[in-house]
Amino acid sequence: MPPNLQDLSIEDSLADMPIDALMDSMRSGDEDQINNSMQELFSTVANMEFPKSEEEKLADSLLQQCRKEGICFCKDGELPKGHKKRCRALERLIQQSEDARNRYSDWSLVDLKTELKQRQIPLPKPKRRSKAAITKLLQQSDSQMPFRVMNLPSEVRLRIYEHVLVDSSKQDISPSCGIETRRPSLLRTSRQVRDEAMPVFYGANRFRFALPHLKLNHKCEQWFAGQDKIWLDVIGPDNIKLLRRISFRLMTPFFEEFDLQIDLASRSVNTWVIPVSSGRYLCPCKSLEKRTLMQWREHMSNEVKPEAKEEFFSYIDKLSETAKQAIQDFQALCGGGKEVQPTAAGLDILARAAHAILDHRASWVVYCTDLGGHMEFGSDEDEEDDGEDGDDEEDEG
Repeated sequence: MPPNLQDLSIEDSLADMPIDALMDSMRSGDEDQINNSMQELFSTVANMEFPKSEEEKLADSLLQQCRKEGICFCKDGELPKGHKKRCRALERLIQQSEDARNRYSDWSLVDLKTELKQRQIPLPKPKRRSKAAITKLLQQSDSQMPFRVMNLPSEVRLRIYEHVLVDSSKQDISPSCGIETRRPSLLRTSRQVRDEAMPVFYGANRFRFALPHLKLNHKCEQWFAGQDKIWLDVIGPDNIKLLRRISFRLMTPFFEEFDLQIDLASRSVNTWVIPVSSGRYLCPCKSLEKRTLMQWREHMSNEVKPEAKEEFFSYIDKLSETAKQAIQDFQALCGGGKEVQPTAAGLDILARAAHAILDHRASWVVYCTDLGGHMEFGSDEDEEDDGEDGDDEEDEG
């Protein structure tokens, strides 16, 4: 007998839902296993009987449970772009289950009998040909019908691909750092799944490339080498053009890791994310982790010492000019906006710009060092340095 929320708490009802099995089967990439898990989840929701007053509460609780399992990317408490769309997709699945349970409520007795004949199901005896009896036969037939993921609407399938293929930990996928870059097993299930899911995998994740460590103003003929070069060769031009979010990792002359993030579909360089500071070096301005070029110009000017502002704006102008020229050359070769189709040559243009920006940044750090002297980032460290400066002054006295 199906559970009733008048007797069971919502938590007890949710505990019976096979969400864990669904997530495990999606990660396995086994299409039959995914189909079975989806069917089991739909059947569980469809067979629940509860008062109308509890429907919304159950739906919200189910969504919360899905979020806990990572379906909505809420493990970190942050809502990414498209989060509302993902929630609406889950709500539609719940509504489909509700509709499936009550789909025959508005059918006439003649329509029910016709449906039985079309499914080649024998009519019950005359005394048992009531609307309720025939509806029960049709519902039993529905529960035995096979369910295929590919029968879902395309927009629902895309949401499933996002749940499975997009890294919810927000960690960049990096060939050079040994972070997993092989095609997920889901992409190897069938040609149709691969064609539909490839743009999600390559377009929604961020791929990080490690550029060679060079001295200031040093020229490099080949920016992509080692594992990065092998990976680009393996995925080929057809998949390179699906890339939308990349980052370049460089080592600065001050032995800091520099990470420049670029949205390939954006026509504006103001969305480029450039770290203000990723380590400890000498600088009179305050420490911030990452800012877009627009945020640098709008907010950082208030956080730079007055005597450094003129040089700071000159530094920002150099960053903007370098980025603008790179994006113009990139878009001339690969297009822009939603129509962008990156190529290896286009990525090479951006890699050169990333290293030029690193040179500008290093020059700014040198200027700050000469202007401000020794100063560490962080409040505690600043206080310690202030004390040390005081001791130095006493020693000089």
